[in-house]
Amino acid sequence: MKIAESKLSFFFANHKVIQKVAPKILVLIHGNGAVRARQWSRKIILNSSLEKGSQLPFIKMANDQGYGAIVTNGNQELQRMSPEDHASAVWEKLITGSCCDHVIIIAHSYGGQVTMNLARCFPGDFLHRVKAVYLADSVRYGMTGIPLLDQRLCSISLNYVTSDRDCDTPIEFEDGIKSISSGTTSHEWTSWYSLPSIFGNIRTLDKDLSRETSTASKFDHGEFRDSEFCAAIAAVELNFDKNLHFRKVQKPKERSGSSAFRCKKICPGTIL
Repeated sequence: MKIAESKLSFFFANHKVIQKVAPKILVLIHGNGAVRARQWSRKIILNSSLEKGSQLPFIKMANDQGYGAIVTNGNQELQRMSPEDHASAVWEKLITGSCCDHVIIIAHSYGGQVTMNLARCFPGDFLHRVKAVYLADSVRYGMTGIPLLDQRLCSISLNYVTSDRDCDTPIEFEDGIKSISSGTTSHEWTSWYSLPSIFGNIRTLDKDLSRETSTASKFDHGEFRDSEFCAAIAAVELNFDKNLHFRKVQKPKERSGSSAFRCKKICPGTIL
């Protein structure tokens, strides 16, 4: 897939993810419009709180459960790079060729369409590496059109839709992906309201998978339990912290050389 050059679009990821040694990865994909990296809804951030409208609680809970996190930023420079192209570039750089075989995706609104495009571009990863896809009132224009891949997506995905019913209540669905109530009738709030249910499902999934392999139990999850990653992303709300540095990322299928930019823990990246 051709990726337009961009000097402004960037992402965030744990250092272990950048090094391609994180055993478990959570990918966060926001919707379209004014939202940027680390945000689900600017409206909620402004009118309620940063915690409820941002991705920070998701990142903290993911790190506590031993997941490295990737925070996409698909709306940064739409004139040169679409959200789909941005996500594909990040996936190619961080997940393709990594040791990770346990990926979970959480996507809000148009992020669902971006996820479907990722599945088309990386079908092998979605058949074997991606263990779950959690959508928050997702917007999608159909599935991938690949029968085996669509069957896989339907079996591992949940869409938390707007509803006045209690969270987790099954809702009728027509596109093959199971829909359940998010517990709110507001599209913007679906990510926040579904947070406890999503991570409850992730804990259950981790327990089920740990019974199948002993590798996960040998990994020291303490690597991701510090607050530096979340604090660094929060600092970007006002300004870049002095400990944050850009890391260069090439177009998909092109490998970058050694970078002059290094950091101890946190690696925001720039797609060039």
